[in-house]
Amino acid sequence: MIVFAPAGDTCPRCDGQLSIAVDLDLTRADLAFLGLRGSRVRILTCERCTAFDPIYCEVTLEGAARWSRHNAAADSSDREAWTWIGPREMWLTAPVVPTEALARIAADQSQLGGYPSWEQNAEFPPCPACSKPMPCIGQLAMQALDRGEGFIYLFLDAPCGFAATTFQQT
Repeated sequence: MIVFAPAGDTCPRCDGQLSIAVDLDLTRADLAFLGLRGSRVRILTCERCTAFDPIYCEVTLEGAARWSRHNAAADSSDREAWTWIGPREMWLTAPVVPTEALARIAADQSQLGGYPSWEQNAEFPPCPACSKPMPCIGQLAMQALDRGEGFIYLFLDAPCGFAATTFQQT
């Protein structure tokens, strides 16, 4: 799995680099537990802007991902300096069943599936299409990416064709 690969586009909010937060090959047998029928899902984000607001992208289960018009407008604080994480290849923990709560102490625990280990209160962004809370499909630990503390949370509402990222830290 590739995380934080350059997307090749500029963020319309902050003029920074857009990234593919996660690129999942859905044909892998070990990702069948996600229950997604397709070949690939990519979740697009801006590493800088997701620290302030949910960042939405429109996705297909064939690998297409594009910036969504549903993203909030930027304010001046979104333009502060940020060093991009850059592409990494990594595998998350062993798949976690949806009913398993992540109660691990490790601050660097990235995962797919299961319940997210919220740094603050649980916050599921609403789907722009149906307004229901979006399911969380995983989390990326900033410590595991040598970026301090906190998590980038990954959300996907496959039937509506939307994904999102959010960020929390203590």
